Amino acid sequence: MPRPVAKCGTISGYTRHRRLGEASCDPCAVAKSEYDARRNSASPEREARRDRATAQHRAETRLKAMYPDIWEVLYVEELAKVVTRVTTSNPPPRGTA
Repeated sequence: MPRPVAKCGTISGYTRHRRLGEASCDPCAVAKSEYDARRNSASPEREARRDRATAQHRAETRLKAMYPDIWEVLYVEELAKVVTRVTTSNPPPRGTA
């Protein structure tokens, strides 16, 4: 049984236009815009994560200003861990090293 054709004015209709390489009609464009607005609206959880990340960044900035020498040592240590992890997880192709 064939799939029903997606109706214009829905996100499915918008996707059908895109899949067929067509410009979306106005009702489909509105449906896509409304979908994106709902999807991108800030949920309480997202706002809480953003607030925690902002607080962490501010605290790190203050600590860096208060203890620049210690911060530099810690930064170099952590950077070495990342570089080591990247180089060991992605070995060069055979015959190039």
